[in-house]
Amino acid sequence: MVSTEGPTFLFGDLGSGKSTLVGSYVISLADKANGVIPLLIPAKYFLGKLFDTIGNLAAQISEYVNGQIAPNTNLESKFDLISVLNNDFQVLIVIDGFDELDKRAAKELLQQAAG
Repeated sequence: MVSTEGPTFLFGDLGSGKSTLVGSYVISLADKANGVIPLLIPAKYFLGKLFDTIGNLAAQISEYVNGQIAPNTNLESKFDLISVLNNDFQVLIVIDGFDELDKRAAKELLQQAAG
């Protein structure tokens, strides 16, 4: 069980199964009809992207979903994180692969995310 009170971090050595574990967790949540939309996004996707505001972060996440998860969705059905949240859905955002970034890039992403 993951708390919704704040971010949860999973630490382990390279190749220890962190990505497999979070992937399985996201799939298990997606299989349940509980109003939670889980999104698994690689940390490297955020490199060079600006998310200094909630609106910018939501736009980046929406862009990822529309480009990588559901690229063939028609224009009327495009994913919009703000609209999803305004319709009383919960969204779990899992960012995987911080350990695959160099330390400087990982630190910058975490600092930018922390605001």
